[in-house]
Amino acid sequence: MYWENDMTGSYDNPLPQGPGSRAEQADLSGMTRADATAYVGSYITSLNQLKQQRKEAEDRIALWKRRAHLAYEKQNRELAATALAEWKQAEETLARLQSEEADLSEIVVLMKSNLERLKRTPEMSVDAAALAEQLQEAVGDTKTSEAIRSINVDSELEQLKRKLREEGE
Repeated sequence: MYWENDMTGSYDNPLPQGPGSRAEQADLSGMTRADATAYVGSYITSLNQLKQQRKEAEDRIALWKRRAHLAYEKQNRELAATALAEWKQAEETLARLQSEEADLSEIVVLMKSNLERLKRTPEMSVDAAALAEQLQEAVGDTKTSEAIRSINVDSELEQLKRKLREEGE
């Protein structure tokens, strides 16, 4: 999601939605390396978008500051008042963006640290079929299962032989 500036000073928040605290948002446990990398990447993208929006807000402040000074020089109080109001609104927007940028920067630093830790940890994968087979062998259930399968195969073979004999007669 991009932050959109409609030139009225309103911005849409680009932060990926996550749990409440910074530590919870930076938590990558339970994620694969690929998922964690993508998750961190979305936050870095949001941080970069936020930095761009902060730069635009700074430019907007400079613009309205120049306009306010020009209006005062021309002694146009109405335009000066409008320019001052826009200048104030742009400064409020900048303060909010700076605060959000600081918060998001902290989260990204935590995430990068957690991602490095995750990359150093060996990734475990589980083969469910092999695990089930090992469990059956440990319990001693395999011989019983094989015997049952053998009986079923033998009985099906006998039925097939009978059927062939009947058709041949």
